[in-house]
Amino acid sequence: ILVLLPGMDGTGVLFAPLLGELDPRISPWVVPYPADEPLSYDELLPLVRRALPSEEPFFLLAESFSGPLAIRFAAEGPGNLRGLILVSTFIRNPVPWLPSWTRHFAIPPFFRFARRFILVKALLSGYGNRDMTALLDAAHSQVTPEVMAKRAKEILGVKVKRELKMVKSPVYYLGGENDRVVPKKNMREIVATHPDVRTRIIRGPHLVLQVNPRGAAIEIARILLRRDNR
Repeated sequence: ILVLLPGMDGTGVLFAPLLGELDPRISPWVVPYPADEPLSYDELLPLVRRALPSEEPFFLLAESFSGPLAIRFAAEGPGNLRGLILVSTFIRNPVPWLPSWTRHFAIPPFFRFARRFILVKALLSGYGNRDMTALLDAAHSQVTPEVMAKRAKEILGVKVKRELKMVKSPVYYLGGENDRVVPKKNMREIVATHPDVRTRIIRGPHLVLQVNPRGAAIEIARILLRRDNR
């Protein structure tokens, strides 16, 4: 089983391209978050914990916003977790020139009026096309500006370095070579904190699972279908 935790939109809609490319031997399980209830990382963690398999072995893939959540869960040492796959994510504020106190300026009107710019410019970084923009619109239109603002505040204030050091299961990192939202320094910080992390950079922007789903699916299959993961 591959359990997938979504990015900042929290809907799981953006996993559609990847799910279409996954090896048929992999069983995906997407965990969505409430679209109209602003919840902190602390409040989302119990929701995630309840949604995960209690006995069946599984891998946990966490994209962007969900990385800190997955790390905190993995730090608890669940016996059936076979591996943690972090995608385009971080263990603290991914944009250091934007100090954590600026999270107080992440307010709903910004996400209400600047959504189109955020989607196309930041997330796609020149890799956009009509289908991808439509997919982003479909996902983000389901989520209230209040929820997006809350998640932005959580990102700017998050710190899970200690928890990452506690993770005992294998950890992998997949990133896009042209990620302008979560720069590569975040991957380097993760590796410095947990030197056993295995990394792979593939062609694409921040939304590498969506823009290059085949390349991502190949790397995921290499992780999940290794003989020593059975």
